[in-house]
Amino acid sequence: MTASPGRHWRMLVGALGIVFLSSALLSGMAVGADAPPDLRAIKEKGVLRIAITNFDIPPFHVRQPDGTYAGKDIQFARQLGDALKVRIVFDDTPTTFDGVVDAVASGRDDIGLSKLSQTYDRIAGVRFSSPYLTLQHALIYNRKTIAGLAKGGPPENALRDFAGRIGVIEASAYVDFATDDYPKAQVVPFATWGATIQALKDGKIDMVYRDEFETRTVLIQDPAIHVEYGVAVLSDRRSFLAMAVCDSCAKLEEFINYFIAQHPGAYDLDRILTMHVTN
Repeated sequence: MTASPGRHWRMLVGALGIVFLSSALLSGMAVGADAPPDLRAIKEKGVLRIAITNFDIPPFHVRQPDGTYAGKDIQFARQLGDALKVRIVFDDTPTTFDGVVDAVASGRDDIGLSKLSQTYDRIAGVRFSSPYLTLQHALIYNRKTIAGLAKGGPPENALRDFAGRIGVIEASAYVDFATDDYPKAQVVPFATWGATIQALKDGKIDMVYRDEFETRTVLIQDPAIHVEYGVAVLSDRRSFLAMAVCDSCAKLEEFINYFIAQHPGAYDLDRILTMHVTN
């Protein structure tokens, strides 16, 4: 007997209900008693510990007057906690970017989420998730200094083989990047990004090295800097922002990678830049 359209629909709904129920059961098993040790330990504690820097990185994370945190990383972390069905606890004791990685490598925290760039040295100590945002490297340089080194040629020539003073944030990925990319240069670390930019203005260094997001922010917030300083974006050098994951946490890394894949475009560069500039 041929089933009516209504019956077909009821049968389809019933089948889908079975599929959804099965998916829910499988999801529960994935992070339940039969889960691998790394996920099981987090589920048993009911807490995912996330290392972040103790200084603000707007708009990625910012401590508010009431002591709570806000920002893109914070929102993303809480969504991850919801996916794992655990509570998020932020550890803000690390004083540097490398300190965030060390907190994960030591086992004190489960993951690090603090605008972290992958580097060879960091990969040696922790796992990294798939990148959730890729940024090109960029320079802000003293026009007069680079023009002198270029000797009438294009500034690209002088920048490519630069042997002067490059400012970076200490214990950041850009210490490694600058050392590798400019072996003839003197890499000068500073405690903060603000101190690095001020050193450039004071003539203590010839250029600064960081990512396109931070350099674009400087240009927007201080348009007059264009008069004395130029900007170069390095199209062939990239910083892959990712979550640091404990070295033994293979299943947690897989879970996070799936979570990132389910949130494509969560970190849109132009949108984040607008958030930062307008706040």
